Amino acid sequence: MTAVPSYIAWQSRRTPTTIETELVYRDPRYSDIVSRVGGLLSLYFLDGWTTQKRRQLLAVVEEYCDLFADRITHYQTPGERQLRSFNVNEAVEYYEEISKNEESEMYCFLKGVNAMDNDDPSLWLLIAFGFERDNSQRHLSGVKIHVPPAFILDNPDRCVDLVRRWSERLGAVHGSGGLGVLTEPGRETVGKVLYYPLMQRYPALEYDNMGGYFSGTRFGGYEVPRASNWLTLLGDANIARPMRAVC
Repeated sequence: MTAVPSYIAWQSRRTPTTIETELVYRDPRYSDIVSRVGGLLSLYFLDGWTTQKRRQLLAVVEEYCDLFADRITHYQTPGERQLRSFNVNEAVEYYEEISKNEESEMYCFLKGVNAMDNDDPSLWLLIAFGFERDNSQRHLSGVKIHVPPAFILDNPDRCVDLVRRWSERLGAVHGSGGLGVLTEPGRETVGKVLYYPLMQRYPALEYDNMGGYFSGTRFGGYEVPRASNWLTLLGDANIARPMRAVC
């Protein structure tokens, strides 16, 4: 009997329930989930220090809370390693207050923590950066979210409408989204490369290391798209950019 390649099996078993329960990668030592397949979206935009952009970024955070408030369990504040228990009004008020200072970074972090497995990257996560005015090495700011596969597969039009609305709010320069490999932010390239086993088995999944991308574009290159995927976002400047021949 000929074995069915993983990428063919993936096409025949691509249901939200299967993705959530089976398409996970566990640490071989402890059996903890350290990466999984889920919905992934990242948007990148300029002038994250301005009051206007931060107000719009806060609106994105509030809308994410409206969608998933019952699944978000914790939030984080800048400079703190510990997560705080989530209260939607408390979290939004806190982020609104720190957004007012253009000379400091606006940082937002929301997550639905798996109490049985702290390493699980979660299907409910938002991380956002509005970098301060004088940060010469962070030209782009950004927002990255995880969503359950069903949010994309059960109603793609709803997902596209949300992304279009957020892109218009933030004046997105570029971004991408789709089903992808989720990892805990900041752990993508630390130690064992946790996203690689799933990407190796299932080609074309989205992947986004937002922190690595910010670092990689310190001296330029941030103007052009980081990647393309099922949903590829291009701001006006990138649409108008002349195409270059590829040899």
